[in-house]
Amino acid sequence: MKYNLLVELRDHEDNVVKEVIKGDETVVTVKLAFLRALLADGQHSVEEKMNRFELFLKLKAQELVDLGAEEVSLLHKAVEIYSTMFMGRLKHYLDQKEG
Repeated sequence: MKYNLLVELRDHEDNVVKEVIKGDETVVTVKLAFLRALLADGQHSVEEKMNRFELFLKLKAQELVDLGAEEVSLLHKAVEIYSTMFMGRLKHYLDQKEG
């Protein structure tokens, strides 16, 4: 399924999430959240680390991405590092019928 990675992440009050990166205010997109989640340290096998890295490269290079079931499953697992609100929003986004 295709996903638009430039969708803005929203907080509990439905406000766009922003942060300061290198002195500039930046909107946090699902792309940024997914990339960070994929690179987070954890107890992963070498195979899973490589799968995460390959998916990181794929997402980094695109704004509209076609993801297979295994890639979506990997992202579901990766975003569990986030708070309940952000994890829930990201999993909900991955589960939608139209990306």
